[in-house]
Formats: sequence, structure tokens, C-alpha cells
Amino acid sequence: MHKTGLERNNWLFVENWYTELTSTVKWKGELSHQIIEQQEVRQGGIWSPSAYKLFVNSLLIKFEENQIGATIGSIYFGIPTVADDVTLITTDPYELQTMLDIQSSFANKNRYKISEQKFVVLTFNDSSECNWHLNGKLMATPTASTHQRIERDNTSNTDTKLIVKNGALQQGEQYMH
Repeated sequence: MHKTGLERNNWLFVENWYTELTSTVKWKGELSHQIIEQQEVRQGGIWSPSAYKLFVNSLLIKFEENQIGATIGSIYFGIPTVADDVTLITTDPYELQTMLDIQSSFANKNRYKISEQKFVVLTFNDSSECNWHLNGKLMATPTASTHQRIERDNTSNTDTKLIVKNGALQQGEQYMH
């Protein structure tokens, strides 16, 4: 965040805000005991999406400036983000591996871990047999994945097979096309 121009006092304020965070969980009207937060981006925190976007902004700029990922004409949309969800979009399977490598390098440089369980590759209108790797591990390539209650299905004519109306959200699942 220091790259965004935060002065010393503001930086200390943000750092103190995220140091030794605790949360409680309310379930059926009862509060749990305090839980020490282990992650840096507080889940459900008002400031968390903005803090994450400040953190990841240099990665987003790198992708856009190098035009790595999908475009429509001159409009770049290769790495849209919502809160801490990141989607990598490309029409080239080899470029997707490059995007994954850049994302992984950024995570390693900044000392955060990308959960392989939360990442999947969905391919659309592509019958080629490709394998993608994240941190040296083979990535899952299912035919469908649910994110934000919308199931994307590469066997459907519309790419969206079902909107999940009941049931819990898939916890933080991220996907790529």
C-alpha cells in the first residue's frame, strides 16, 4: 500500500487496524468466543475489498499494460476483480498459463498463498486437450463451476446452466475461462 502514496501516519493506522484482528461468529442468536484472524483480508470487513484492490492493483496494471488476457477491440478485460475474487480471461490456452505464472509469481513475491482448491479452469468452445499448472500443481478442469450462485457450464449453449436460488454460496471460489 505504500506504493499508493500512503504517508507514514496513514500507513501505521492501516497496519494497526489489521494487526491482531479478532472476530466473533453469530449463529442462531448466539455469539462465539473471539477468533484470531489468520488472513490479511478480513472476511466481511467494510474496508477489505478496497484494501485488497489497493494491494493487487500493480498486478492488474501489469496485465493491462502488457495486454495479457482478453480484449474486445481496444477494451481490455483480461483480469476482472470483485472484492478478492480474481478471474483470468483469455482466448489463448498458452496465454492462460502465462497469466497463471504471473499471478503465482506475484503471490510468491508478496508472500500470500493461492489456494489451488479455489481455482478451476473452465474452457468454452475449445476442444483441445490442455493442462494448466498453478505453483507446479495440475489444475482442475471441470465442465462446470459455481461462483456467486451462478453455475457456469461449458456444456451448455448459454454457458450458464443454472442460477442457484437456494443454498449457501460457494465459499470464495474463483474460476478462470
